[in-house]
Amino acid sequence: MSLGRRLLLQLVLATVALAGVAAVGFVGLSQLNQKLSASLAEYDELRWAYEAGLRIARLRQGLELAPATRASARLELAILRKMLDDAPATLPGSRPPTNLNPQFTQPLAPRLDAALDILKSDATDAQAAQLAVGELNAALNVVSSASAGTRRRIGELEAEAQTQRRQVLTAIVIMSAVALTIMLLAGLRHYRAVMGPLQTLAHATGDLAAGNLAARAQVAGDRELTSLATSFNDMAQRLETIHHDLEERVRTRGIQLARSERLASVGLLAASVAHEVNNPLGIIAGQAELALRQCPENQPQTDDQLTQIHQRLTAIRDEAFRCKAITERLMTLARPTPAQRQSLNLAVVVEQVAPLLASEANRRGCTLVCDPLPLPPAGPSVLGDEAQLKQLLINLILNALAATEGTQGSVRVTLSYDEQSALLRVSDDGIGMDASTLEHVFEPFFTTRRGVRQPAAGLGLSVSLAIAQEHGGELTAQSAGPRQGSHFTLRLPLTSQTQITTS
Repeated sequence: MSLGRRLLLQLVLATVALAGVAAVGFVGLSQLNQKLSASLAEYDELRWAYEAGLRIARLRQGLELAPATRASARLELAILRKMLDDAPATLPGSRPPTNLNPQFTQPLAPRLDAALDILKSDATDAQAAQLAVGELNAALNVVSSASAGTRRRIGELEAEAQTQRRQVLTAIVIMSAVALTIMLLAGLRHYRAVMGPLQTLAHATGDLAAGNLAARAQVAGDRELTSLATSFNDMAQRLETIHHDLEERVRTRGIQLARSERLASVGLLAASVAHEVNNPLGIIAGQAELALRQCPENQPQTDDQLTQIHQRLTAIRDEAFRCKAITERLMTLARPTPAQRQSLNLAVVVEQVAPLLASEANRRGCTLVCDPLPLPPAGPSVLGDEAQLKQLLINLILNALAATEGTQGSVRVTLSYDEQSALLRVSDDGIGMDASTLEHVFEPFFTTRRGVRQPAAGLGLSVSLAIAQEHGGELTAQSAGPRQGSHFTLRLPLTSQTQITTS
């Protein structure tokens, strides 16, 4: 159930409960009002009876004391008879129209008429007064009897009103208690349904704020609360993913920074040492070459000593040139050749480099494959130095050939593009790399003797990384593990005029 429906249901229950209490109160008050109206009518009748009885009693007393007052007695009886006909409008403060009880008016009217007729007769005053007093006594008895009945009915109405009042009060109390209980239970249930998930969400938020990115809120409760908890969990999951991604980026940048620092250290070392080493190496190589020219290689087989001297001089010359090549690479790290930047198509670079290394691949017993390029030479271009990019690609291919040498493996060069970059990948199915090798693969002088012939100096990938970074790109290495091949990916930004859009 949604929170809105729960609130609506609680509002409906409260409204129904209050309406029930109001209905009970209204019905009870209506019945009490009816009882009150009946009681007021009875009180009017009783008051009229008291007024009529008082007049009859005074008239009787007057006739008993002064029988000669027949004229005034007839007038008083006429007034009483008129009062009876007009009752209770003749009473001050009465609420007309209200009719007297027939049980009161029917027996009283003949008595008054009889007394009036007696006073109008030709009898003597004493006789007329005596007879009229008798009729008036009978009229007083009627008034007394009627008054007693009225008082009895008033008492009954009061008793019924008291009973009705207690019943109404009891019904209102019961209905109020039921309504209060229903609203209390509904409110308690609503409180638990809302506060439980909110407290869970608050704890999860606190844990997340404390750095526990694995904190999650329990998805429970109404639809709005479950949606809120789901959104919170999605946000926490994204934060955790972003955090792990940032950690990975920081670790990667740290590794790259360490490599850059090592390259800088190597550059400083090369700048201070390479020049001094190159001069003696040049002299050694030159002297060895001069000595070789003065010592012919084809000597009689009996002259073993000259043959050994020739071999040693050849080794000295070759190793001197090898050391000179290493120092030249160090100089490249220290003082890179000024780049001649121009718009280049990497497809053209691959087409020019691949044939140069085909024979080297055959010599190592490997296969060099260049996948069909996705775009013609007029396609997307990068801004770079052609010579340096060729050197970078040659280094990557030679490194891959060394990893597959003697295994009859293959090296594959592929070129692709995304929205803003050109991706040049060199893959091999050779000896592969473990995690430790991947961590140090671009460090200067780091090598695992991946080739089966001469070990490398460990500078080719360092130089390639420096070239990639100088061009505003990046060079990364991946491997699933030993004997599962390696992948080196060069990413270079496309020129703004040739950026492509992928769907």
